[in-house]
Amino acid sequence: MLLDYNDYVIVYKTIDKFNNVKVLYKEYFIYVNIRKIKLHIKAKDLYPDGYDLNTLFISYEDRKLEKDIVRVSKNALKKIQKEIRNNK
Repeated sequence: MLLDYNDYVIVYKTIDKFNNVKVLYKEYFIYVNIRKIKLHIKAKDLYPDGYDLNTLFISYEDRKLEKDIVRVSKNALKKIQKEIRNNK
């Protein structure tokens, strides 16, 4: 729980040398001091073994595009080519 906002967050990275942790709060990653959060539920109690945590941190569209690229989807290739043309 993020004490400043009285709201729940998901810890993304563990404590760094400044006692900060990277958390996911309302679709944004922010760094928060460890003293400003309180553990509500442990990850091992919340998610079963083998659970793909990428589903929490990566959007559905990005995961789908990655799967389409792996299986060489024509639609994914067209989408990437279109993005490349638009970024020039």
